[in-house]
Amino acid sequence: ADEEVDVCYIATPMERHFQDCMAVIQLGKAVLCEKSMAPNHIIANEIIQSAKDANVLFVHGVWSRFFPAMQKVKNLVDSSAIGEIKSARASFCQSFRAGECSALLEVGIYCVQFLQWVLDDPNSFMKPIIRGAFEKMCVDGLYDEYVNATIEFPHGKVGTMECSLGYCSERSAAVYG
Repeated sequence: ADEEVDVCYIATPMERHFQDCMAVIQLGKAVLCEKSMAPNHIIANEIIQSAKDANVLFVHGVWSRFFPAMQKVKNLVDSSAIGEIKSARASFCQSFRAGECSALLEVGIYCVQFLQWVLDDPNSFMKPIIRGAFEKMCVDGLYDEYVNATIEFPHGKVGTMECSLGYCSERSAAVYG
């Protein structure tokens, strides 16, 4: 391992994140892994546990939270400037990579993390619950091409999201108070 390297940034295609993260962790280096870190919670937990066992820092990067516009939204929500938040929606659809990977894991994570960020209450005993979902698979049936979902958050807040790799949307989000 290169002694001059302290942290490795994993920005390879999502399908490689597990093997790349594990290789870096085994070298004793800290990891900043782009979304989505893993295709499911079992593999995600394995990465996290390996980092703990090796006593190295592991960070899952969701860079959109650091956009100035996102900081403005968060400040408005936290200050109650738009009143008590009732619901939010997010849409991220692009016509790129359909059939190569999961729309939910590739772009849907941005929608879900936005909804969680503005609607979730980390102090609540209630965890978000998916109340309805639709998934359209690619022709070969290996990956989802389009997903939409309605999610109930604590205190009766409702979030809706859609994502696709098969067509474009305005890539927008809104918060309603």
